[in-house]
Amino acid sequence: MGSAILYGLSGSLELGQIAEALQLRMGESGVLALTIGGAGFLLSAFAFKLSLFPFHTWAPDVYEGASAPLAGYMSSCSQNLWHLLYPLEFLRCVLS
Repeated sequence: MGSAILYGLSGSLELGQIAEALQLRMGESGVLALTIGGAGFLLSAFAFKLSLFPFHTWAPDVYEGASAPLAGYMSSCSQNLWHLLYPLEFLRCVLS
Protein backbone atom coordinates (compact mmCIF):
# COMPACT_ATOMS: atom_id res chain seq x y z
CA MET A 1 0.00 0.00 0.00
CA GLY A 2 2.80 2.41 0.87
CA SER A 3 4.65 1.76 -2.36
CA ALA A 4 1.40 2.25 -4.30
CA ILE A 5 0.87 5.65 -2.66
CA LEU A 6 4.42 6.77 -3.37
CA TYR A 7 4.18 5.47 -6.94
CA GLY A 8 0.93 7.36 -7.43
CA LEU A 9 2.56 10.56 -6.21
CA SER A 10 5.78 10.23 -8.18
CA GLY A 11 5.15 7.91 -11.11
CA SER A 12 8.28 5.87 -10.36
CA LEU A 13 9.51 3.07 -8.12
CA GLU A 14 13.11 4.31 -7.95
CA LEU A 15 13.94 6.10 -4.71
CA GLY A 16 15.88 8.88 -6.40
CA GLN A 17 13.08 9.69 -8.80
CA ILE A 18 10.52 9.51 -5.99
CA ALA A 19 12.55 12.04 -4.00
CA GLU A 20 12.82 14.38 -6.98
CA ALA A 21 9.12 14.16 -7.80
CA LEU A 22 8.11 14.74 -4.19
CA GLN A 23 10.38 17.78 -3.92
CA LEU A 24 8.70 19.27 -6.98
CA ARG A 25 5.18 18.53 -5.73
CA MET A 26 5.61 19.30 -2.02
CA GLY A 27 3.80 22.63 -2.34
CA GLU A 28 0.62 20.99 -3.62
CA SER A 29 -2.28 20.39 -1.28
CA GLY A 30 -2.31 16.97 0.40
CA VAL A 31 1.04 15.75 -0.91
CA LEU A 32 2.75 15.94 2.48
CA ALA A 33 0.01 13.91 4.17
CA LEU A 34 0.10 11.25 1.46
CA THR A 35 3.90 11.09 1.61
CA ILE A 36 3.87 10.59 5.37
CA GLY A 37 1.11 8.00 5.05
CA GLY A 38 2.92 6.09 2.31
CA ALA A 39 6.18 6.13 4.26
CA GLY A 40 4.33 4.95 7.35
CA PHE A 41 2.82 2.02 5.46
CA LEU A 42 6.24 1.09 4.08
CA LEU A 43 7.85 1.28 7.50
CA SER A 44 5.08 -0.90 8.95
CA ALA A 45 5.56 -3.46 6.19
CA PHE A 46 9.31 -3.64 6.79
CA ALA A 47 8.78 -3.87 10.55
CA PHE A 48 6.28 -6.70 10.07
CA LYS A 49 8.58 -8.57 7.69
CA LEU A 50 11.54 -8.27 10.06
CA SER A 51 9.33 -8.94 13.12
CA LEU A 52 10.41 -5.72 14.80
CA PHE A 53 8.49 -4.22 17.72
CA PRO A 54 5.45 -4.30 17.95
CA PHE A 55 5.16 -6.95 15.24
CA HIS A 56 7.48 -9.36 17.06
CA THR A 57 4.51 -11.12 18.67
CA TRP A 58 3.61 -13.02 15.50
CA ALA A 59 7.07 -14.57 15.00
CA PRO A 60 6.88 -17.41 17.57
CA ASP A 61 3.60 -18.67 16.11
CA VAL A 62 5.04 -18.69 12.59
CA TYR A 63 8.26 -20.37 13.66
CA GLU A 64 6.37 -23.04 15.60
CA GLY A 65 4.34 -23.99 12.53
CA ALA A 66 7.30 -24.07 10.15
CA SER A 67 9.90 -26.76 9.67
CA ALA A 68 13.20 -26.33 11.49
CA PRO A 69 15.30 -25.33 8.43
CA LEU A 70 12.69 -22.83 7.27
CA ALA A 71 12.27 -21.34 10.75
CA GLY A 72 16.04 -20.96 11.04
CA TYR A 73 16.20 -19.28 7.67
CA MET A 74 13.34 -16.91 8.45
CA SER A 75 14.73 -15.95 11.83
CA SER A 76 18.35 -15.45 10.86
CA CYS A 77 18.56 -14.21 7.27
CA SER A 78 16.14 -11.31 7.46
CA GLN A 79 17.46 -10.17 10.85
CA ASN A 80 21.09 -10.38 9.74
CA LEU A 81 20.33 -8.46 6.57
CA TRP A 82 18.58 -5.77 8.61
CA HIS A 83 21.51 -5.43 10.98
CA LEU A 84 23.90 -5.14 8.03
CA LEU A 85 21.98 -2.74 5.80
CA TYR A 86 20.53 -0.36 8.37
CA PRO A 87 23.88 0.95 9.67
CA LEU A 88 25.20 1.26 6.12
CA GLU A 89 22.19 3.30 5.03
CA PHE A 90 22.44 5.42 8.18
CA LEU A 91 26.09 6.18 7.48
CA ARG A 92 25.32 6.98 3.85
CA CYS A 93 22.67 9.49 4.93
CA VAL A 94 24.88 11.06 7.59
CA LEU A 95 27.95 11.36 5.39
CA SER A 96 26.17 12.77 2.33
